[in-house]
Amino acid sequence: MAENIARRNFEKLHLNELLGANIESSLIQLAAIGGTKIEPTNELPTRFKVNRVALSDSDFQARKHLETQMKEAGMGTVIKHPLGLIGIYEGQDAGLPPVVMESHFDSIPTAGMYDGTVGTISAIEVIKHFKKQGIKPRRTIMVITLTGEESSGFNMALFGSRGMALGLKDEELNQGKPDGQTIRQALEAQNQDIEVVKKPFIEKGSLHAVVELHVSQDDRLDNSGHDLAVIKNIAAPRRFQINIGEKLEPLANLKFKEAKYLAINVEGKAGHSGATPMGKESRADGFVVTSDILTFVRRQQKKHGSNLEISIGDLTIEGQAMNKIPGRTSLQIRVGGATQSIISEVESELFQFIKIKNEKYTSGQTTFNNDPIKINQVDPANIKTVFFDTETTLRRYAITGLIVKALNMISNQKKYVAAKNVATASTFNFKDGQIFLGIDIRGIDKTLRDEMIEQFLKRLSFDPTLQIRELAGSGDPVSMDPRLVELASQTIEQNNIGTHDVDFSPAGHDAQNFARAEHPTVMLFIPSRNKGIAHTPEEYSTPKDLENGARALASLVYNLAMENN
Repeated sequence: MAENIARRNFEKLHLNELLGANIESSLIQLAAIGGTKIEPTNELPTRFKVNRVALSDSDFQARKHLETQMKEAGMGTVIKHPLGLIGIYEGQDAGLPPVVMESHFDSIPTAGMYDGTVGTISAIEVIKHFKKQGIKPRRTIMVITLTGEESSGFNMALFGSRGMALGLKDEELNQGKPDGQTIRQALEAQNQDIEVVKKPFIEKGSLHAVVELHVSQDDRLDNSGHDLAVIKNIAAPRRFQINIGEKLEPLANLKFKEAKYLAINVEGKAGHSGATPMGKESRADGFVVTSDILTFVRRQQKKHGSNLEISIGDLTIEGQAMNKIPGRTSLQIRVGGATQSIISEVESELFQFIKIKNEKYTSGQTTFNNDPIKINQVDPANIKTVFFDTETTLRRYAITGLIVKALNMISNQKKYVAAKNVATASTFNFKDGQIFLGIDIRGIDKTLRDEMIEQFLKRLSFDPTLQIRELAGSGDPVSMDPRLVELASQTIEQNNIGTHDVDFSPAGHDAQNFARAEHPTVMLFIPSRNKGIAHTPEEYSTPKDLENGARALASLVYNLAMENN
């Protein structure tokens, strides 16, 4: 009987009229808000590099755009919340618990056009389609568009859904980067009511179902040949900030006037820190490569002693975010010495060391391009770096390198790789001589994830002065509702939307917080193409992928919204 109803419902829905081209067009419109147009590709004639960080001006510009779209789609009411929007498509019986479609619209810096926004735009498109077809479901359908899924602004992910579903605690509101605003300050700067986010917008356990559509963010679904995935488990991160050293006063003068200035750039590849497996065959982590250089220059200083003065002035990670694998890193070094011959010797050894490392990282199966490390001499006039005490800062940079190397070594142990655990030193900030490292560690298996963390923290005992703080927003893996997982699978099959797999998500998602608030929850994935690249402008899903996702979302949500109990 259930199968027959599903097939009849499919005919009513006219799913063939839900088109991926329309969704792609809306994605492009949204990407222009906080986005910069970049060179096109064959797949994307119009392409943007998106920078729409949570609670920024572009975030609130996007909300105005989405509010208009939601109203035009047929949502009679759109509620403004400090952490997003709630659109209401009224059902026949207001007394029945509603069904929710949710996703996010914020981005990390230098992001692509698909992460999060696919679910947001598809949900709006589904309501527009229902309205056009005159479909009036039994239950009210809510579309929740969220900010704060990404951790780039405040080193805390999922805070939008956490605030909406569970309420934010003071320690979470006070979370922020070492050099930036807290969540509380950013909300206040946008004239948002702090008290609203301290309590759930929706009463715990009061929703009939929650469905989130998302891109897969790795290549497993693409490689499987399936069109969709139904997600049964979601990994969760534990995140740490490691502070190295206390504040220093800038140096007025360096010891040796005779010096060479070098710029070292590492061309890694950015990606999702949770969804990308460990190992150089999957990751091209620019910070891991840079850590080798940091420890090498420290050894050079020890070797030559008082006759050498190596100063590291600046280390940057392009578009860094807590949930992003570092791609391109840049490092500036001043090599000063008692004689020109010492400077030349160190420079020669550094060039030779980089040659060896280039061979290491590009040998065998690897995602690094040829010669990812580039070193060039630069004009001192182009160096605008402030230097601090050489010995102290060099030691702090070397400690940074050791921490990154230790994390990478531990997380590449076979048992952790087999368990799909991942760990990333994601962010680096240097301020007044202090270093602040952001560490992201994830896994589906809580026991093995926490075991890996314990092993890593023990390794850090070599320096008792390190300040290690676990960040707000850390959590445990979450299972999706078994009934909804089964229903989603049946709906995809019965409506001939495509083939599907039942899988887990190595990356975190807003769906976790709705599940934690005791709302029955499930996720749907569409493939990420282009080798599963995510959190970068190169991320891509085809119009057919978008179409499959929207049709699966529409059919599942309709069936849920027509249920009596």
